[in-house]
Amino acid sequence: MKISLLIVTKNRHASLEECLISISRQELLPNEVVLVENNDHKNLISLVKKYKHLNIKYVLEVKPGISFARNTALSIASGEIFAFIDDDCILTKKWIKTIKDEFLRYEKTAVLVGSTRNFFKNNLIAKTEQKIFQNWLSSYISTNSRQVLNSGIFVDTKNVAFRSLILRKYKMRFDEMTSFKGEDTVFGLLLERKLANNEKIIYSPEMMLFHKNNRILYSFLYKRMLEGKEQYYLKRRFGDFEPKIRNRNKILFNAISFTLLCYLARLFNRFGYYFAVISGSRNSYV
Repeated sequence: MKISLLIVTKNRHASLEECLISISRQELLPNEVVLVENNDHKNLISLVKKYKHLNIKYVLEVKPGISFARNTALSIASGEIFAFIDDDCILTKKWIKTIKDEFLRYEKTAVLVGSTRNFFKNNLIAKTEQKIFQNWLSSYISTNSRQVLNSGIFVDTKNVAFRSLILRKYKMRFDEMTSFKGEDTVFGLLLERKLANNEKIIYSPEMMLFHKNNRILYSFLYKRMLEGKEQYYLKRRFGDFEPKIRNRNKILFNAISFTLLCYLARLFNRFGYYFAVISGSRNSYV
């Protein structure tokens, strides 16, 4: 079974190289890496040569927009499985092998969604972003076990794989009119509506990778704004597209509580430190 790994990138040379290193360390290498640079000229020629053992197909997509770049990747990839990741992802060593084993073992698996963890474990903003995502996901499913997913809303192109036969069968492409970060959700919802009863979207916790979440407050808040735009657009286009079991209030409460507790812990830590400095009791212990 031939596996194509598809990556879209723009101006993140260092993160991309770390991603390629993690691909190089896989127990099972992909048959090809399709790398699409969404830019006005090629900047990655030397990097591609450095990792030529990964059989990289490197192309330039000059039309600005991630959907254009992803569609270019789809048109070039030749594998039986198309696996997508972001250029700032770090794969665990069995990521490719897990994908291959799943699709070989289960003929009904059309789409495989993996488990995404936060790479920056010591950054408060990155941890908060992960907490928001985990609360959202766990309100729908049990994140510790393999299971069938009942919605295309879970399709996330930083950690997903498709049977290429399925994508060709339904003539799937990313919506190039989507002007916000959410083209993968649109793709997933459109595909979900076309899948036959014996074509399943599966979640696999073993298909795990690490993603470099936002570490800057502005980027974190800007992403939340884009998500709000995405929800408005999706509701207008797909109607009531979300699974019914979601508890929005609980998700929001947990996210806010986690953030406040982290800031309070840091505040009291600093208070104790400076109190000791002022009182001259650095060497005193209670």
